[in-house]
Amino acid sequence: MSQTAQIRAIIAKHRAQGQGSAVLATALRNRIGSRATPAEIDEAVAFCREILDAVPILIDRLREAAGQQGVAALIEPMLAHAEAYFVNPVDVLPEALLGELGLLDDAYLALNAIRRVQVEPDPMIRIDLGPPITFLEQVLGESTL
Repeated sequence: MSQTAQIRAIIAKHRAQGQGSAVLATALRNRIGSRATPAEIDEAVAFCREILDAVPILIDRLREAAGQQGVAALIEPMLAHAEAYFVNPVDVLPEALLGELGLLDDAYLALNAIRRVQVEPDPMIRIDLGPPITFLEQVLGESTL
């Protein structure tokens, strides 16, 4: 099984278990504030899930683009590190305890690694990672990051 297939399986497993949803919603409510409506919390949970789902897709796209541009040897170590961190259950926020919330630090590391190799004016893949990274910084907080 490829690393991105493992990442997809990990995300699916934690999403299916369901108990992580409550932990994620509670953490988001604590970060967003008590004035947040249930709809705002639901929207934030949905955005977290979109971010998680995007990580393996972006890794695959970047790997493919790097191969096409002849720079795979330069990019592969960074992608391998991001993938290894994502599949390792023991990290800053352990997903075994926190479910989907515990995957967000993994996603943050992967998205930052991808962003760092995007060189203007001609990035390997065209995507604005600013909004999801900023959102994760707010959710995870400086002490976690």
